[in-house]
Amino acid sequence: MEAWQKEILNSFTNKQDPIDFLLTHQSREYMYHVSPVRSNLLAWYPFKENMRVAEINSGTGALGTMIVPYVKEYTCVEKDPDLQLIAKIRYKDYKNVDYCSELDPAKKYDVIIVTGDYRLEEIKNYIASTSILLLAFDNPLSLSRLSGNISYEEKAPYEALEAGKGITKKAMCAFLERYNCSYTFYYPYPDYIFTKEIYSDGHLPKLGDLYGYSYDYKENETMSFDENKVRNLILKEEKYPEYANSYLVEVKCHAVL
Repeated sequence: MEAWQKEILNSFTNKQDPIDFLLTHQSREYMYHVSPVRSNLLAWYPFKENMRVAEINSGTGALGTMIVPYVKEYTCVEKDPDLQLIAKIRYKDYKNVDYCSELDPAKKYDVIIVTGDYRLEEIKNYIASTSILLLAFDNPLSLSRLSGNISYEEKAPYEALEAGKGITKKAMCAFLERYNCSYTFYYPYPDYIFTKEIYSDGHLPKLGDLYGYSYDYKENETMSFDENKVRNLILKEEKYPEYANSYLVEVKCHAVL
């Protein structure tokens, strides 16, 4: 277990307030795994108390803190045993949480949440196991990536863009339609990790609504242009969905695979 993981584990073991912990631990690893803002992405979603929910790539459980208390069952699916151990300490007072390294294909869930770095073909494995998929992912053509900011999964500027990695909105739509899924796109701002606001096609940001800069997860000091100025042009031309930093997609699964 790495040093930062041990510190987070000790924090949860001692039930330290996350805000107090972050006052003295401000690197990206601590923010990513401890910040209460992580739960904003789905805090608004209408989960029901009889639902069985699974989260793929659940890490230390940061996303589920506003979901676990309100559903019947929550399954954390995480391959890294150290991260899973931290999640177990985080949720030790909850009896409705279980843990595994891989999703059981024979088990059915009401909702499956998938975040992080994944490929489209992986999603196919979950369509038959649920009626609702909630997919969060970075846009490789986003304003943030084009400006030179580095995503949480990248090691250098433009890494995913130059390698052709990542999932675009067009690619996701084509994939879901292939499997007879209906879907709704949402646009978390500034991204799906530290969400402060969420927009939709029915309520897109207007000129002046967005401010500040995207998160740079590697403290990169090189930016190709002023994000605020370019963002205003994108908003003026009504092109925000194409350049949004992240996507959240609610998918209704109807396919028989």
